[in-house]
Amino acid sequence: MAINTPAQAVKYYLPFFVSNRLDLGAIKKELRTTHQFSDEDVLIASRSLSEAHVKHMAENTDTANAYFKLVLGGIIFLGGIGLTIFLLEKGFIAYVSFFAIGAGLLMIAQAIRNIRLNTK
Repeated sequence: MAINTPAQAVKYYLPFFVSNRLDLGAIKKELRTTHQFSDEDVLIASRSLSEAHVKHMAENTDTANAYFKLVLGGIIFLGGIGLTIFLLEKGFIAYVSFFAIGAGLLMIAQAIRNIRLNTK
């Protein structure tokens, strides 16, 4: 693939940079040697690539965090139910278990909302 401009370099190398197959130093070296970029073009491409990487990570981290919160909320919810059952068998009623159930449900609801917002 012919890469002649820094914008084309960003478009081509962003997947390699995001997946950690190439680091920024290796990309700069490849731009200089393989594609014959000038130092100024390498600087522009590396800055643009860094900005695109930050933007990509910010956009995709929200979805990953939402799924993590969904799983964590489910674990807290089930733990609260288990604690409630355990304490009821022992003859106790503890509000802590109800708070755990409520916190788990709240986390699940927030995660579902965030997943819906991020997938649109």
